[in-house]
Amino acid sequence: MTVKPTDKAKEGDAGTLTVFLFTPAEKQVTTKIGFKIEKPEEQSTSGTLSRANVHVPVPIPVHREEWPYHGWDESSVAHVDDDGKDIKIFVNMDNRHLTKLLKSGTYQDVGIARMRNNFLLYVAFYAWVQHMSEKAEGSVLEGKEFEEYQDRELDRVAQTVIHSVSSASRVEDEEQV
Repeated sequence: MTVKPTDKAKEGDAGTLTVFLFTPAEKQVTTKIGFKIEKPEEQSTSGTLSRANVHVPVPIPVHREEWPYHGWDESSVAHVDDDGKDIKIFVNMDNRHLTKLLKSGTYQDVGIARMRNNFLLYVAFYAWVQHMSEKAEGSVLEGKEFEEYQDRELDRVAQTVIHSVSSASRVEDEEQV
């Protein structure tokens, strides 16, 4: 996890970071830790060799009208398509958790766009990590059991991301006051 301060942060600023996770039993685990902003270390990260050429898959947003093509519904979260040459990560932008969040608040267009973008990026990242892990380690589950396991895991990550983006929006709203 990376935490990046805003441009307003100054050396010596302090606060509390709250971290939460959802367990497989759908319980929420929360912890808090204090932090203090320190002067950044000025070190070159480029090294002496040329830049690495990293191929990062781009998340592809999928909306309700595209569900039939993917075999999705409102509970679908994401799917990774890896043909060996190119990885595509499809993310359901009309997922029930995201839809519920956006309908439940009185968010401005900027906030909605930010939450949608965060949902797209966070869910795509988790789906990609899950895919790469399964590719490297293999799975003891197969067929329908494996697909159901993946769906449950992605549903949990969707809930976690929704909690995260809605919490972030509340913090930003509070900072504006």
